[in-house]
Amino acid sequence: MKALSRLALVVMLGLPRAGEACSCPTIPTPRQALTQASAVFAGKVLEVYRHDPRNFRVTFEVSRYCKGKIGAQTIALTMIESSLCGYGFETGKEYIVYTYSDLAGRLRVSLCSRTRPLAGASEDLEALGPGEKPE
Repeated sequence: MKALSRLALVVMLGLPRAGEACSCPTIPTPRQALTQASAVFAGKVLEVYRHDPRNFRVTFEVSRYCKGKIGAQTIALTMIESSLCGYGFETGKEYIVYTYSDLAGRLRVSLCSRTRPLAGASEDLEALGPGEKPE
């Protein structure tokens, strides 16, 4: 009976539970996030497309950038599941986007970054300055 109880305890504590949320360390300040990011830009979501079974491909119309070589349109990937730290972008909304490059050199966005709707990003916009218009 004790062995069965131990097995049940190991299963309950050792396996991830369905619906378990993404666990992020503390969110960095805008300046720290800028330093850590591969590219930072403000842009409007034009399309959210299921790229493969695990990722959404998000196309942005970029209004300005603060870091990285960003064109007038750029694409970033994010995990489909928020439990895997995927960011839930909405078509037509504007965001400040902090990305990192994956091993293949593609831009990625995580729920754990400072990415957020542009309307609620006054602290970021103030810290990052006006940025540059893409070509």
